[in-house]
Amino acid sequence: MRKVRVVIADRFVETRGAIKHLLKRDPWIEVVGEISSCSEVIPTVSALRPDALLIDAMGQMRGLEVIRELRALFPEIRIIALTDHSEEEYKRTTLAAGADCWIPKIRLGKDLLPMVRALFPNGVQKVG
Repeated sequence: MRKVRVVIADRFVETRGAIKHLLKRDPWIEVVGEISSCSEVIPTVSALRPDALLIDAMGQMRGLEVIRELRALFPEIRIIALTDHSEEEYKRTTLAAGADCWIPKIRLGKDLLPMVRALFPNGVQKVG
């Protein structure tokens, strides 16, 4: 098995740093890229081929568009939507767009690692 390869997409460098710090606590997770705008998501995912993308909505409508496009182009990637919102309606909309799960940023410290582990319960199989 190999590490779960993750890309972090958030407009704020401080938030990306905090998420990276949380993920480094798990030896089976490797951050392979960071993105600061929606326009970088598709090219970065295409180039790096991560197992999972942690994506801030980066403005609700644009973030949802990117999630829909990612799901169509890369159906195998696990998409974890990060948001400043905790309303149930936002959760439903995000999941309907194609995210595998949704975490309010206020709960990242508690929920992020368990969520990534739940998405990859047996790790990631090496190819080749």
